[in-house]
Amino acid sequence: ERTKVTMGKHKNRGRKKRQQKKEYASQQRQEQQPTEEGSAILKKIRHADAHTRLAALTALLHQGPSSTKDMALWQAVREQVMDRSLVVSATAVSCLEEFVQRSAQSAEASSADLTTAGWYLILLGRAQECYTNLCSDDSNPIHKSTNKSSNQKQQWFSLAVACLSAMNALVQENPVVTERLERTSSLRNDSFAAVWQWLNWTVTMQQQKRGDCDVELGSFHDLQQHSVSLWHSLMEDNAGVVQPWFGEEETTARSYLQGTWNLLQQQQQQQQQQQQ
Repeated sequence: ERTKVTMGKHKNRGRKKRQQKKEYASQQRQEQQPTEEGSAILKKIRHADAHTRLAALTALLHQGPSSTKDMALWQAVREQVMDRSLVVSATAVSCLEEFVQRSAQSAEASSADLTTAGWYLILLGRAQECYTNLCSDDSNPIHKSTNKSSNQKQQWFSLAVACLSAMNALVQENPVVTERLERTSSLRNDSFAAVWQWLNWTVTMQQQKRGDCDVELGSFHDLQQHSVSLWHSLMEDNAGVVQPWFGEEETTARSYLQGTWNLLQQQQQQQQQQQQ
């Protein structure tokens, strides 16, 4: 009889263990559900098909701020900044800028600053690549050609505008970016060189009013405006960024600063003359 009772207890214990395992497995599935959903988005963003990547990034760009805490997701978005598809790349850049704006308004802004600060260098490199593809060959300006080539050039313009806008947001909202600009002369010089290059080129193109250009002049205006905005953000209330330029070793950097200032003065004088 004792043996039968003991066996009964073992059976009850076995049922309880099995029930506990089922409950634990159910709880684990519920906890892992958001992760699985996040993994699905990551797979789409990293999908081999460009249309799938673009659709996922576009959906992310227009949805609410609920996903801003998922840094693995934003790491995947950052990777697409260098996407071979220029449309995908520009959309990824816009997503990063949206994240910067959202995180700056949240209570967890400081925790995201260190992560997003690294994006500035990537965006700067991408903006320089845009410049190289659009206007490095002065002897061969943007001529009308095939529709495909024209569309691709317009995509380079859109990507450049997106990069400059996102860089501007980082300078304004992320103090870590400002600190790196203050202590890293190469980053500082490259930033102001990029502003000078874009501003000089867009002003030249607008003044010449190239009739053979297959990109609307409004695109040049957008690039010019974003270049000026970035220049102001780099200069305003950032004495630590400007002060090193007064050293004897910063002659190249000062030339970019002076060149940009001269261009802005010329633009202002031309606008005043047109108004008169």
